Amino acid sequence: MNNTRIMLPALLALWALFSVYPIAASSAVNFPPEFGIQSSENSYRARFVKVYRQDFEGSLSGVVFSGPEIALTTDPAEVIAGSRSLKMNGSSGDLTLLPSALALEPGRTYVIDVEFKVISAGNNAESFHVRVDWSGLPAQEDPVLGGPLLGVQSSGKYSAAIRLPTVNDASLHFDNLGSVVILDNIEVYRHDSVAVAPSPRLLKSGFPRLSNYTIFHPYEIADRYNVGLDRVESTLGRFDFVNGLVGEFTRGPAREGERLRAINPEILLIPYFESYVAQLSTPRSLGGAAGLVSLFNEGLAEDWFMHDPSGARIEEPRFPTNFQLNLTDFGGLVGGVSYRDYALRYISRSLLPSGLWDGVHFDEAVWYPNPLLSATDPFLGLPGPLPPIDLNNDGTAETMAELEWAWQAGFDAYFDGMRRQLGDGSILFGNDGEFPLNP
Repeated sequence: MNNTRIMLPALLALWALFSVYPIAASSAVNFPPEFGIQSSENSYRARFVKVYRQDFEGSLSGVVFSGPEIALTTDPAEVIAGSRSLKMNGSSGDLTLLPSALALEPGRTYVIDVEFKVISAGNNAESFHVRVDWSGLPAQEDPVLGGPLLGVQSSGKYSAAIRLPTVNDASLHFDNLGSVVILDNIEVYRHDSVAVAPSPRLLKSGFPRLSNYTIFHPYEIADRYNVGLDRVESTLGRFDFVNGLVGEFTRGPAREGERLRAINPEILLIPYFESYVAQLSTPRSLGGAAGLVSLFNEGLAEDWFMHDPSGARIEEPRFPTNFQLNLTDFGGLVGGVSYRDYALRYISRSLLPSGLWDGVHFDEAVWYPNPLLSATDPFLGLPGPLPPIDLNNDGTAETMAELEWAWQAGFDAYFDGMRRQLGDGSILFGNDGEFPLNP
């Protein structure tokens, strides 16, 4: 809403919020891992450096077969490449690549590629697991990086990513899950990124230009609709612009963007980011090092959440575990850092320096009070009344006029800051929600 419509009493009340309740600073911020600084003067491109390869043709130094159901095969009907491949036949044991063979560096991000084919499917949802381990890994943390879903991908290449904590003894494991599976050509790449001059990647195709908003990983889409992964990726590759992609690159399935660019070199890929809503349904990070969205959530300070007059966080009723963050000038400071500062630093230092993306998809990028905080369904009609919102934590709910003014000012500052930092080399794409109701 245009803030010139706010009456003078509301503006005076807002001034009182600033002057009577100064924002207190508390402890230092726990920022997610940072991989560079993207600015108006630079951009990044990903580079993958091969650091390890095992094709089972030569030396097996540093390779351990655990259990009799893990063995080499020379059967031409089973071998993927060369004269030998690894056969996993049963539900126990694993293939281990020892730290001495891998020599992975602390704090670095790696991508593991493995070629495979399923001979016969077991009862597990996945044909095998890729897993990481190191000394001191807490037992309550899940080290599985994923695996090919049966019915989604029965052969080809599976890729998984992992960012390591400060350890020198990381090992990789390929777990037997009950299927008969052939593995070969295991390669490990270090994920680097190279700073380049900023240059927005513009669409070169004529009209019509097609965009696809996808909110799930291609593996999940294929699983949900019971189709092959290759069909999902070939369909996405037809589009000029794909937004809403999963921005995770430090843990789990990897190389999604590279496969789409192989289909369509001119495609623009934009990962999803909730502008100022915390989605707290993510699992905990792995070793305090991997799981970028989890680490972002774990760094959120309580002072940055929006609260009601009782001090409780404000949740979106239709999306449990989605909590409103305080984008306004009344949000708290932690070590001198506001939520707007924290989000900008995450985008410019953690997400975009991966070199994988052409910009960011900002969801719920609204300049008016979030209608999803209403108890009614705004997708089916006009949103109902909002819950009481206390922007400055003084125990009193703000009026609607005050909320509209503060939200608009917060929106302007949030995206002005993004554009100043990132310049014109990154696409900033927003879902602005109920635009016809909030011109």
